[in-house]
Amino acid sequence: MTPNKSYQVTILLLFVGPLLLIGWKLSSGYLTYEKLIPETAYKVEFNFSVDSFQTNKNLIVKSFLPESNLHQRIYQETASTGQLGFENVKIAGAGKKGRWAGIASTKQQLKYSFHYHGKALRFQLDDDLPIPTVLPPEVEPYLQPEEYIQSDDVRVQEVAKGIAADKKDTRSVVGALYKFVRLMPSVKSSELTDALTALKKHEASCNGKSRLLAALCRVVGIPARVVGGVILENSHKRTSHLWTEIWMGDQWVPFDALNGHFAYLPAHYMQLYTGDHFLISHTPDVQFEYFFDIEKEKYFAPQAAGLFTLWNLLFQNNVPANLLKVILLLPLCALVVGIFKNVVGIKTIGVFLPAIIAVSLESIGPAFGLLAFFLVVAVISLLHFPLEKWGILYTPKLILMLTGVVVCLLLFTKFGIAFSNKALSAIIFFPIIVLTIAAEKFARTIVEEGFADALKLQAQTLLLTILCYLVFVPDFLVGYFLTFPETYAMIAGLLLLLGRWIGLRMTEYFRFKALVQ
Repeated sequence: MTPNKSYQVTILLLFVGPLLLIGWKLSSGYLTYEKLIPETAYKVEFNFSVDSFQTNKNLIVKSFLPESNLHQRIYQETASTGQLGFENVKIAGAGKKGRWAGIASTKQQLKYSFHYHGKALRFQLDDDLPIPTVLPPEVEPYLQPEEYIQSDDVRVQEVAKGIAADKKDTRSVVGALYKFVRLMPSVKSSELTDALTALKKHEASCNGKSRLLAALCRVVGIPARVVGGVILENSHKRTSHLWTEIWMGDQWVPFDALNGHFAYLPAHYMQLYTGDHFLISHTPDVQFEYFFDIEKEKYFAPQAAGLFTLWNLLFQNNVPANLLKVILLLPLCALVVGIFKNVVGIKTIGVFLPAIIAVSLESIGPAFGLLAFFLVVAVISLLHFPLEKWGILYTPKLILMLTGVVVCLLLFTKFGIAFSNKALSAIIFFPIIVLTIAAEKFARTIVEEGFADALKLQAQTLLLTILCYLVFVPDFLVGYFLTFPETYAMIAGLLLLLGRWIGLRMTEYFRFKALVQ
């Protein structure tokens, strides 16, 4: 077989074989797009600080804690108690409370940490569902007025009855009441707002809107209650959240009039308690602080996709999802680099440097990562000039630059710790050697080709780095490559085709435009 013939057969096999295998997997019917997306998962830590400024003061701290249900799974729960005792207390109809209590002689730092997996809940509502006349005993109390849900107030009753006057079924009534509250202006406030105040001011935060929607529903004979929790996101925060649940048919259906969720509960809404309660309570006349530390995780549900998959790498050998993501997507990222260098004509500092930097950006975030990259490269490039002028040999010069990179990263980390910024403090995990080589290459380009060309090279490296970073963003790609690893053969086929590219690069059409014409 001639070299060209063997090359063509190899290319054909690298594409036809994987496509047939992917088609067979899809035709089996057990794979869907949803199964390729990781579940919403977070590591959460409740932090409480309490100090009475007195010796041997009796201290009590209470907080609602999450429980597993159809919407969420809570596991690996641990409590830090300091000098206080700890117990879980079940509150009937409300949820689970953690209770720290005891005599302490010093300031107490209390923690409760756990992992959270959430599943979005979406409800289909019948158009002809009648307004309920017979209710289960446990639901009936949610027709009565409460301290902050004043469904017995004349003003609330007038508005509710006016909105529902021409509506006959539960869905249309709830839809109209929800729309009224949803369209009210939203405000950010940590103050407690009751239903009547929200109606009078015609504006409210989540707690005011949720209580008002519950009150309006109760007026027209539809049971409703509020539910408290936390919207999970990568953050260090104090804010909790309140939404509404309405009894429709034979189930509680969630509504969030602040964020526009109708009969839908997002996966990252963590439920802590049911009913109009305070999330946290503590001994009066003490110094008390609290915050939630939330860190997003990747979690893929196990797939029984058969012999020709890689899911066992994630579950049987317990490979961390973040590490596996880098390994799985690095060939795809390298393919992007190859296409843009060979076909488009982008020039970069090093061949794989954009891909390697993109891996770091995926770990620490693009904003601080790119900031660190530019500042470090700028600082090290400035070191190049005196070192070059003094005639310092390459190896000692590179080591001096490496030391400079380390100092810069340590300074970033110190500032990150000082300002409680996890992303900034994580910059220390940037690939130090790579940054040093990049800075040295940038400085050498300044000497050999001039500052303008060096800036162009840096800009093109940045462009390709961002493109590589975008490869790491979609979480479903991890599930895709775990399910269809035969795609790597197709990547190899594309690289073989790329290796025989003899045409003009796209940028060269612009450079030699006159000659081409």
